[in-house]
This record gives sequence, C-alpha cells and structure tokens, in this order.
Amino acid sequence: MQKNVTRFQSPEKIVPLMINNCLNEKNTVYANEMQVRDWLHVYDQCSTIDTVLHKGGIGEAYNIGSNNEKVNIEIVRLIIETLGKSENLIQYVKDRPGHDEATEKVLSSKKGIFSHSLWELYLFCDIIIVSNSSRWIL
Repeated sequence: MQKNVTRFQSPEKIVPLMINNCLNEKNTVYANEMQVRDWLHVYDQCSTIDTVLHKGGIGEAYNIGSNNEKVNIEIVRLIIETLGKSENLIQYVKDRPGHDEATEKVLSSKKGIFSHSLWELYLFCDIIIVSNSSRWIL
C-alpha cells in the first residue's frame, strides 16, 4: 500500500501525529510493527503523474510507486531522531481492529512507474517545517 507524505497533512495521519506527539512529550503511541507501506512524497507523486500525462500512452493504466517500502515504526523512529527526542517515547499499544498489513495487490496488466527521489530529505524538511508551525501543532 502506498502512503503519500507532505507537510500539513491531516493531523491524524502518522507523520503529523507523531511530530505532534513528540513535541508535546506525550508517549508516541504505535501499534503492531507489521504495516508496510511504499512511502512516496507528494512532490514525487505529482512529478510522476505529470510524466504519465505527457509521456504515457492513451488508455494505459499505471501503478505509481517508489520502491521505498518501510514499516511504520521506521518512520516513527526517523521522526523521533530528527526532532532529537528519545525512543522512550514509543509506547506499543494493541492494533485497531481491521488494520491491515501489506495488502496491496498490483495487477500484472498495469505498467509500473517508479519515482526515485530524495524522500528522506523531503520528509526531514517537512518535519522541521511542521514542528515549527504553531498553527499545526495540537
């Protein structure tokens, strides 16, 4: 399953939620470590869509990905490290019912387009920007 990330996402999404929790010295609550996502920054998503629009075949279907699969706990640890906080903030809780593990199924009839970027640099910048934006911190 692909996850797009960008600054100023809805506050309940994992990146802004973990930033907010870290800044408020709350226990960073994280469930089961098995949710694997293909993380893609919105800049890359938009750039790849633009490429498909201008160079793709009419009537063709494309799967956009980044080959940047990470389990959610890796993202949480990256946020904690970027903000200079302790991993002691991580508190494991029971996962919510029905929350999936890696469930995406790619149809073989579709073309795969993979975006390659400086994803961690984009995420680092977003963490810094969001953590310094008082209007976004709950």
